[in-house]
Amino acid sequence: MAANEKLKWCQKGRNDFECLICNRKLSSKQRVFLHLKAVHRLSSESNDTIKEYRKQDCWKKSDDGKYECSVCKKKLASKQRVLMHLHGVHRMTPVRREKKKYKHDKTESVPRSTAYRWERKKSGECANTSAKWILFRDPSSTTGNEDLSVDPVELPGNDSGSRLDDSKTEKFVVAQEKTTDLSFSELLPVLCSDTSKTTCGTEEKMLLDDFSSSDSDTDSDHDTASKSDADDLECHLDMPEKEYQALSLLSCFLRNQFSASASKDIVETLREIFPKLKEINTLNWDEMLSHIDNTSLKEIHYCELCTKVFPVENENVFHCQSTDCEGLRYKGPLRNQNKTSRQPRQSFVFADVGKQLTDLLQTPGIWEDIQATKKSAFERLNSGSSILTDIVDGQEYRKLMKDGFLKESENLTAIFNTDGLKIICGIMDLPAKAELLNMSYFNGPFPCITCEEEGKTVKQGKGTARCLPYRSPDDRSMERRHEVVIENMRSGSPKSRSKGFKGKSGISYLKDFDLVSGIVPDYMHGVCLGVTKTLMYEYLENFLCLSEGIHILLGNAISEESLTKAKGLLQQFYASFARLYGEGSSGLNIHNTGSHLCDFVKLWGPIWCWSCFPFEDINAMLLNSVHGTGVVLKQAMKYRQAQLCIRRKGLELKKCNSWKVNYMASNCAVAGAMQVLQQHELEDSVKANLINLLQENFLDKLKKLNRVVVNEKRFYSEQYTRMQKRICTVVLFRNNEIGKIKYFVFCNYTDSVYAVLQKLERIPEGQENHYIPVTFSQEIVVSNVENLIEVLVYLDLQDVNRKYVIKMPNGYGHAIFK
Repeated sequence: MAANEKLKWCQKGRNDFECLICNRKLSSKQRVFLHLKAVHRLSSESNDTIKEYRKQDCWKKSDDGKYECSVCKKKLASKQRVLMHLHGVHRMTPVRREKKKYKHDKTESVPRSTAYRWERKKSGECANTSAKWILFRDPSSTTGNEDLSVDPVELPGNDSGSRLDDSKTEKFVVAQEKTTDLSFSELLPVLCSDTSKTTCGTEEKMLLDDFSSSDSDTDSDHDTASKSDADDLECHLDMPEKEYQALSLLSCFLRNQFSASASKDIVETLREIFPKLKEINTLNWDEMLSHIDNTSLKEIHYCELCTKVFPVENENVFHCQSTDCEGLRYKGPLRNQNKTSRQPRQSFVFADVGKQLTDLLQTPGIWEDIQATKKSAFERLNSGSSILTDIVDGQEYRKLMKDGFLKESENLTAIFNTDGLKIICGIMDLPAKAELLNMSYFNGPFPCITCEEEGKTVKQGKGTARCLPYRSPDDRSMERRHEVVIENMRSGSPKSRSKGFKGKSGISYLKDFDLVSGIVPDYMHGVCLGVTKTLMYEYLENFLCLSEGIHILLGNAISEESLTKAKGLLQQFYASFARLYGEGSSGLNIHNTGSHLCDFVKLWGPIWCWSCFPFEDINAMLLNSVHGTGVVLKQAMKYRQAQLCIRRKGLELKKCNSWKVNYMASNCAVAGAMQVLQQHELEDSVKANLINLLQENFLDKLKKLNRVVVNEKRFYSEQYTRMQKRICTVVLFRNNEIGKIKYFVFCNYTDSVYAVLQKLERIPEGQENHYIPVTFSQEIVVSNVENLIEVLVYLDLQDVNRKYVIKMPNGYGHAIFK
């Protein structure tokens, strides 16, 4: 606020302000300032005392969490409200810090990390000229008429305090050449700048984003050169330049889920904006699509009257070739059959499974990963291990490994939503299971495919419901067998069912497929969406039996003792369910969960190996691939085919929305900036621990950081201020110890990162479960970040003054091939 303006008015009461020039009374400061500006031509904007008012000086945070205006001391709820208050009431706007002055002021020096990136881009031209991976220069970095001064940049880890000799210190010299017009090969990385470096070396890495983004923790003068998104591009592609350009643009369009019309508009706009670039002017949408391999897609037309297939090789056959059938191939009357825009009356799209598998297995690294998985599975089989880590450890799968086709290393299994392949296990919800097996629904007699439990009809509300009551292990119904099920299908009919079956089923003709052990319960719909919807949360003890049991069955290493414990918990849950919730609520989902789920874990491994979740995830992809109201099936198939083609050729598909790795230490990847850490800033216990790990003279060059990546897992410290919504600093480390990461320390001499943790002690309780009660101790420990195992979920129940940590049951995704 201007000092001379403050002398022009005074406050006499809460809502009583007076202008000292004309003695006019007003009700607020806002009206006073407006009055002084409009009537007396006074404004705080003309005063020279507020020209350099920085944003951080605009407010001061008070003890109650509010922000206090530095001018009038008024308290507001947020920083944004303070800025709006300053602008509206005091007519003040904080100055903005000018960034990248070196772009328009040649007297300003170029930051060393920026110069390092420019040199990497300049010197990283590909030897393979067919791919044209030309790293572009920044066109706005110079005016094109002057030369930048030479700026030496040292390699990370070799600063002046390093123990390496100066003679071994590598340096880069950056000299900017005159800028020239960018070619399309140089412009393309700018247009698709979010396509960062990708190495599709493993199956898992195809499903993960690279660690790269543009954020950093704080503004720091750390001398480590950061990697830009365009750095280290690998020239492993062997394709013509035009094909690379087309596939790169298609990858960008698919990644951002553009429709075909939007993609065409973007291509046309590029041609208008850059009329002098010959490569862009020759772009054609249809020609771009021609680079996608569509040979595996076939559209089959069939007659809607007699279902006879029309000839695939001859599209001009309009009439159905069946005797006495007058069906037409295309929509409309006979005169419309020759139109170019004709559409078939009935059709389906067939994708060659063999071609798809060939394309997937040709992706670099996939086959090596499959062989490594199979080798590990055979080692556990031969050692007699009973730990269930994946579907390959289940009894049914091991039968195929011992005496079946999986005995050969070249044979494999896959999680597929398709036909044309041999099936060994199937997962579906209850209505689909009843339709597929041609048997009773979940509300009919004998609805269970695993046992011959008939159930009974009980009152439920104003109607009735099918109840499958709990039975003790000695009183359970007989287990079904494949041969008996086939016989029941043969003898059953819609009017006279045999043990719930209404007749034959097409799935019964599948070779070597067991209709009992091969149809597993649906954990997603049955437990997550079925059982939990029925629960009333005030019956917490019964719910905890379900929670603990399912947590065990979701684990990544289930022992026989854990499986027995889970079976007991789920049987206890099943036994008391009807008493708590009524017999009508004890349906097929409750029956499957309490009676059969543990048995199928023994047969097929943990329930995450064979749930519906990966198939439901595909539904989101299908929805995103459809943009119009035309032939939806063709849109989805072409979208997926384009994705597979681009991935097979090594281009990036997914938008990378993750971290930026600034430095690769010997034991982890460092994300964000580093800050110099002086010895006097270290606590005594931390200093003593570091001396035990390092030598005392190594403590003079330590740096503090907040984020690291260890074995593709991210770890944060509590000093990382951007983490607002959740607490991700409590971790499991070393010998299953629990601690909270305070900060990370980087030692330049050892090129290693260490975690400073505050330990949490476990509180002993009667029964151990996945909710672990803890309390903070005063012990501070320092551990190598390689000892960090995983992040734990932290719960602080302030009302009851209890703290818990939860270990997630598994951290695995769904690998397609085994």
